[in-house]
Amino acid sequence: MLQQAVAEHLAVMVRGQALSDAQLLALGRVFGTPEAQGVSVLAGPSASVARQVVSSLAPQTRPTGSLGGGTAIWQSDLAYRLRPCSIAILHARSLPAGGGSVCFANQYLAYDTLPDDLRASIAGRMLLHDESLDNEGRLREGCAPVTDPRQAGGAQHRMVRTHPQTGRKALYLGRRRNAYVIGLALEDSETLLDRLWAHATQPKYAWTHQWKIGDLLLWDNRC
Repeated sequence: MLQQAVAEHLAVMVRGQALSDAQLLALGRVFGTPEAQGVSVLAGPSASVARQVVSSLAPQTRPTGSLGGGTAIWQSDLAYRLRPCSIAILHARSLPAGGGSVCFANQYLAYDTLPDDLRASIAGRMLLHDESLDNEGRLREGCAPVTDPRQAGGAQHRMVRTHPQTGRKALYLGRRRNAYVIGLALEDSETLLDRLWAHATQPKYAWTHQWKIGDLLLWDNRC
């Protein structure tokens, strides 16, 4: 039932959950093999639980999470990988006093409503997704600074993806920073991407979730 709900609605929220790490992983296994995006600075390198702590609190002595305020940008998780994650899960165990929110933009609708010229301009095209910077804008270990997006390292994906379960087409842009449309002059790539992002992130395609303790949020990272 939960799998069907995610496929139909793209993002699903369940209130009032108090899941242990083991239960959270068991839920992930309903959708596939859980994958660690990285090692939480709270859990440490020897942790056996594939989870991350998401927090923007960063006291000088020690950061409180492995993802922070830099994640407050439009993005598709792990687009720079050859095989990005399919389903992602967030569980609200604690919240700041002022609350918090997360936004999702429906990329089925973004593709379905593309103007004809934009649709034609991306037909069959591939996008290079830069891997040099993390969500906080910090240079990843072993990566060189990118001064020309055409030289960025990272995976290439079709700009229009066909969902393997639903068969629907979705716009797939990853992240705006250092992205490059393969085969175009850099200036043309930048102009095209600016137009696509402006279209894809319109409020009419978006849903904003206001967090409450115990909220469990699942979404389809492909669309």
